[in-house]
Amino acid sequence: MVTVILCLICILFTSCQYDLEHAFFRAGDTNERTKTCYNLTASESPDATLEAYSVAVFSDIHFGNKTVKQRHEQAFLDWLQEAKANGTAPAFCICLGDIAEHGQEEEFKAYNEFVAKVEALLGSGKVYNVLGNHDLFNNGWEDYKKLIFPYKSFYHFKTKQFSWYCLDTASGTLGRKQYETIKKMFQNDPSPKIILTHIPAYSNPLNSMGYFSMQNNYEADLLLTLYSNSNVKLVLNGHIHEPYKNYFNSFLELTAPGITQTNSWTVISIDENAGTISEKMVFGD
Repeated sequence: MVTVILCLICILFTSCQYDLEHAFFRAGDTNERTKTCYNLTASESPDATLEAYSVAVFSDIHFGNKTVKQRHEQAFLDWLQEAKANGTAPAFCICLGDIAEHGQEEEFKAYNEFVAKVEALLGSGKVYNVLGNHDLFNNGWEDYKKLIFPYKSFYHFKTKQFSWYCLDTASGTLGRKQYETIKKMFQNDPSPKIILTHIPAYSNPLNSMGYFSMQNNYEADLLLTLYSNSNVKLVLNGHIHEPYKNYFNSFLELTAPGITQTNSWTVISIDENAGTISEKMVFGD
């Protein structure tokens, strides 16, 4: 019976263009992808003079998912167009991973067509991307790093007061190299910090279901402790497709909704001078 079930699962994932190894075991070479943290150049980074601004955050857009009855990219573009018209457009956007459903080149290219429309409305702002577990399917990293800005899975940039760090958790782990690198970087960076990542370290009621959070509880505990001791103010992640908030002693872990399923996204408002962050959910029409 077990053999029959396993065969059916293999047939299902093969027919649906999924990579069985990555789908079930999150295989991946995190240490290889995160040998160094890439510091974005001034031209790649947001405007360093921004003082009070907003950032639109969406996640799990899953281009190539054929099971979705209705997609919601146009609702986001309509909202962005209206925000631009009334002077409240975000300075930039963030996608928190799972850009592609199967990690295939055509899915990344379709996403980039959407990004081009977003950035045309933003003006000078960019869309900053996070690597998700689905983006690794079918050796998707090879196409991701060629097609998806900023072409890295582990990177850092600065705004006027805040330090932003994008961490690679797409394989369900930080890996030793990445943890040691951010630990050292945090020690040399007293700025308030905002973290971008795909898989949560802690995911509220779903934490006991290992697929929805980092695979190693000890590693997750180390990471949360590092955040608490390093002036981290906000951790943004996706993966769960539903919004959650987890309040820790010194920072907030905020899980953004999956735009494909919920037709919603998060808007973060930042005051660089006051050092404050607030957030709200936005729903498309």
